[in-house]
Amino acid sequence: MSPEQLFGELLGFGLSWRVAECVFSRAEGRVDLQVENTEEFWKMERCPRRGGLPKAYDHTDEVHWNDLHVMQFRCQITARLPRGRCELCNHTWRFRSPWEGKAEGSARISKPLLCF
Repeated sequence: MSPEQLFGELLGFGLSWRVAECVFSRAEGRVDLQVENTEEFWKMERCPRRGGLPKAYDHTDEVHWNDLHVMQFRCQITARLPRGRCELCNHTWRFRSPWEGKAEGSARISKPLLCF
């Protein structure tokens, strides 16, 4: 099992999300996870207004979250969150990440961590 698959399992992503890249930096004391949605994501979501199937519209700029530690190392998740457009009503909305606010001590940050 690759590190990307392992972290996807640990975070409970299922078929909708995947860890595209996992980078470990001992010098910075950090594990960085680049996460993206999969094609399966669009089959499982529905419009909050009319319940129609969404089509991929675009993605947000990169967003960063500090997650709990992996062993003694900080863990940062980075993703571009998908936006969808309903096939029925053309409503466009941004999806929330499945990990946002789930772990005690996790926090959304606007920029990557800088280590000095």
